[in-house]
Amino acid sequence: MIEINKIVSWKEIEKIKEMAKKDVIIVRMPKSVYNHKKMKYKIEALKEIPTIVINVEEKQRGRKKKIQNDILEKAIELINNNYSIRETANELGIPKSTLWLYIKDIAKNAKMRLFKKLVLEYKEQLIKKGLYNGTIDMLFAELEMHLKLNDLEKAKNILTEIIMYVNDDLDEDEDDEEEY
Repeated sequence: MIEINKIVSWKEIEKIKEMAKKDVIIVRMPKSVYNHKKMKYKIEALKEIPTIVINVEEKQRGRKKKIQNDILEKAIELINNNYSIRETANELGIPKSTLWLYIKDIAKNAKMRLFKKLVLEYKEQLIKKGLYNGTIDMLFAELEMHLKLNDLEKAKNILTEIIMYVNDDLDEDEDDEEEY
């Protein structure tokens, strides 16, 4: 196996091609090297040889910047209190990109939990007010399915549809009361 961690010369490419005449060669390189404009034709030349396999590493290069646990806990608390990443980073005095590396999954999960909680509360309010019917039940079932699939965009669209349906229903009820 050959590791390439930087842009290589044509001479080095020729050496790899020579080695591939005798045996199968695996060439590993980071995505940044693979996608570099100076490597385009060199990689194409390597791909022409059937005994050369190119393995591109997807992982991020470099060292992950460290955040102290107490700062990370404070960041999670702020995000759970609806602070944006930028506001949280400014509040804690750390770069937003560093903060994002640590809490991107936590932030997405927190937003999803909050959205699910709000949907459940809205459903309960509709039931209490006697506005919950078969059509709304069907829409909520579809909404819950999309939430389970983590398809937040479709879930938001369905929630908007439910709200519009309820508002139309309320408008019709008000019109009926005005006629009496």
